[in-house]
Amino acid sequence: AYEVARQFLFEEAGEGTSDRTLSYGVSTQAWSRLWQICVPPKVKVLIWRVLLNILPTRERLRSKGIQGDVGVCGLCGAREETLHHVLLDCSFTALIWQNSPLQTEWRDHDTRDLNGWLEHILMGGDRHKTELLFMLIWNLWNERNTVVWTAKRRSPCEVVDGAVRLLQEFKEHQPTMLQPLSRAQAKWQKPPLGAIKINVDGALHVQTGSGGGGIMARDSAGCFVAARACRFSHVSSLEHAEILALRAAILFSHDLGPGPKIIEGDAQGVIQTVQTAHEDRSILSFLFSDCKFLLSQLENTSIQFAFREANRVAHRLARLAITLPGTLTWLQDPPDAVCDVLVEDIL
Repeated sequence: AYEVARQFLFEEAGEGTSDRTLSYGVSTQAWSRLWQICVPPKVKVLIWRVLLNILPTRERLRSKGIQGDVGVCGLCGAREETLHHVLLDCSFTALIWQNSPLQTEWRDHDTRDLNGWLEHILMGGDRHKTELLFMLIWNLWNERNTVVWTAKRRSPCEVVDGAVRLLQEFKEHQPTMLQPLSRAQAKWQKPPLGAIKINVDGALHVQTGSGGGGIMARDSAGCFVAARACRFSHVSSLEHAEILALRAAILFSHDLGPGPKIIEGDAQGVIQTVQTAHEDRSILSFLFSDCKFLLSQLENTSIQFAFREANRVAHRLARLAITLPGTLTWLQDPPDAVCDVLVEDIL
């Protein structure tokens, strides 16, 4: 069905028979890669329509003889509304890119050729950045349509948060797409002798905007030391919940007293941002900065990434935390909800 539709659109646009090697300035390999990206199907279709230049921008509608709207951009009202302008040149769009986790990385390739820029992104090695960029484009076009048809506007930060949240919600329901088939199943590992390992995870309940943080501390024998479940309010995204949980784990590490500690979580992007010296400029930058500062005040404390299956105890506690009225701490016996996983981790 895709090939039939594609050929029809080529012919409608006056391109005749499509070139199987290079169509609309995009290679066959890039076209194929598009359909493999882990984003909702509606997002893939939108990017496909962008590459074919068939989105109904005001400039395109006017070229088809459809009169009735001025040709200026619906988002900024300053320039002619071409597809290139809406996605790359619009002042409103620039604020979206600046407030996104991608920041300036989207300009790593020449943006004068829109299709060449998208192909460069598709053929790049970082799938996570590609997925986020495509979600941002989809939400940007959705915002443009909302402004044009209802005159209602959101801030650039709200557009970015919406895109990030939609992508995270989609991925939560696509577990088989996130885990490479070639990777061996990870297992929780005991910390070195004399050290304490603190596993942490964040969770989000989208409908209520509630978040949860699960924290579990174990010694070098794999025995329970302490645990905490924290409920967070007004959480905007899963990343927001993850960084709040990590901050809570760093404070929890301080409460446990002196001695070497390893804080371990499965939010790879969050952990990498805290580990790097590079300044974060996202809307969560103040939380990342706070985590870096708190971590710098602790001696012999480090953070590291672990795969989800090696972080099951913290994940289960994080889900439990969402249902709690506040924060609960366990110091003598572990919570019943995670006893089975604690045993499995040391077998």
